Amino acid sequence: MRKRKRVDVDCGVRAAWEEVILRIQWVSFGTLTCRQARLPDEEAWKRFNRFIRHSRRIAGVPPSWYACLEYQDRGSPHFQVLLAGIAPGLEAALGSLWQGNVELEPFDTTIRRRGVAYVTKMIPFDGDALCGGPIFPGTRSPS
Repeated sequence: MRKRKRVDVDCGVRAAWEEVILRIQWVSFGTLTCRQARLPDEEAWKRFNRFIRHSRRIAGVPPSWYACLEYQDRGSPHFQVLLAGIAPGLEAALGSLWQGNVELEPFDTTIRRRGVAYVTKMIPFDGDALCGGPIFPGTRSPS
């Protein structure tokens, strides 16, 4: 587990992420928290990658996604997640794939900018932000 601290990140980096993310028609928004505290980043991303792979079976198509990894005070990896390219209403079924605490809900388009600001908040704190899926050509899943 890496300790997160504020780093000198060009303010334009977060703004650039937000502009890209705002262009996408997100379906679901939420958080996925690992049960186990103090997991290394690599292991947390492996669990997220497995979640995405298994999501395809439920959704019938590979989801496009944005995720930012942060750590809770108790040391548990915690992902801020956006999902797109899937049918609405799958949040409960998708949530059953995650081993840990899940809070997935439909993405509220009336508060788009606030939702996007929330999922990008850790970028200035050395948060690991990745995206993938069909609407992000040339991306790959986290290891």
